[in-house]
Amino acid sequence: MKKLFLLLVFASFLYACKNETANETNSPTPANPSNTAPSAPITSDPATSPSLESMRSSALQESDTLGRLRQSFIALQEEFNKSKGIVPDVGDVTVSVDEKLNLRIENKLNGHTYLSVVKVADLQRRNNGILLLPDFHPRKHPGLKIKVKEGRPKVQLFIDGKFDKEMEYIEFSLKDRPSMERVVPAIVQAMNISNGMPERSN
Repeated sequence: MKKLFLLLVFASFLYACKNETANETNSPTPANPSNTAPSAPITSDPATSPSLESMRSSALQESDTLGRLRQSFIALQEEFNKSKGIVPDVGDVTVSVDEKLNLRIENKLNGHTYLSVVKVADLQRRNNGILLLPDFHPRKHPGLKIKVKEGRPKVQLFIDGKFDKEMEYIEFSLKDRPSMERVVPAIVQAMNISNGMPERSN
């Protein structure tokens, strides 16, 4: 009987040790910044999460007209970047809005720098002010033509830093229709902001 009791105690001891070892093996190891690699950043599905643009835009103050205008033209800059090398007259394009709320589109192409400057508030939105130029023959890529309001300063064109001429509209092309579909609402939003209207006004 005594031997049987000792055998039971010994068996219980072995079972306890085995469970403790298993628990230690399966339990998470405490993080140690000094000898562990950083974890991979958490990424979200862009199709289901808010875009970075919309998040930044919502963070801007209502009174920050310049910041909101610059935010609106991010889409145009990105689509110009995508169109480089595809649309013949699109080179290294820089889209900016200066302190006077002028839209500036600089295009470095074939050794020359072309610059168009116009005040955003002077662009005409209504009464066929914005014209979509479809990609029909002979045009290979869709274009956008935005007129200047009657009686307002025209679009100034510069070549290599020297004034060239004035135009009653600003015009450019992008690589495809989805690019244009993304850009047009952003430009309309900028025009609304510059005129003190609701950003999504029809």
